[in-house]
Amino acid sequence: MIELVDGIEVLFASSCVQAAVPLVRATFEASLALKYILADNYTQRSLSWTCGHVHSRISDYQRLDRSTLIGADHAVAFERELNMPPTQTLDSSAAVENLRQLLCRSEFVPIEAEYQRTMKVRRKKHIDWYELFDGPKNRRLLAKSIGEEAQYLGFYGEWSRFSHAASASAYLTSGNHPKEAAFYALRTPLHMPRLAFLTASYLLNATRLMTTHFRGGEDLRRWYEEDVKPRWDELRTLRIVSK
Repeated sequence: MIELVDGIEVLFASSCVQAAVPLVRATFEASLALKYILADNYTQRSLSWTCGHVHSRISDYQRLDRSTLIGADHAVAFERELNMPPTQTLDSSAAVENLRQLLCRSEFVPIEAEYQRTMKVRRKKHIDWYELFDGPKNRRLLAKSIGEEAQYLGFYGEWSRFSHAASASAYLTSGNHPKEAAFYALRTPLHMPRLAFLTASYLLNATRLMTTHFRGGEDLRRWYEEDVKPRWDELRTLRIVSK
């Protein structure tokens, strides 16, 4: 999350506000995951996240190995669309075996068993880590389970449509004449206040959650009053004027 927010700050500094939308969305997703992990059953949920990550790594290795099913599909698509065979292929067996050995460690045995059970029950080729142990079936339900459904409904769909090139609303406005449309100037800061406010709130809340969980009893009030609140108040009053 810190890396994502740092990237958002760099883009905002150059008024590349809309280009930061995918990063804002990813920051929100990270905040949902963190809040869900820390809300209850910390050990189980953190291991579930790691288990999902390991399975994703296994798939990544196998995709580069033509001897695997997903690797063969990738090679066929590569040859069909580029009219040439992949210049290199990977023997994924050693890397995949190392990752599978990780999942055989005692702390992961019940997590991996639940992963395989959930795959069978839900009949999906891919499951998200939060689905384990009868968890939320999708990201909206994940947000709902931790009291963030309103934010999900309010922003996530808009950000996803933009990120998947399915919306141009952030760039369009009415023109100077009836039935005329116009485009905002390149690098317009028009939507910066709202996105900056949301991004800062996600990072601040994550800081509070992590400190409460891992450094219980530490008082953040002085840090907040001296380093955060003055800038937070300035951000609250920031207005962008469009002419």
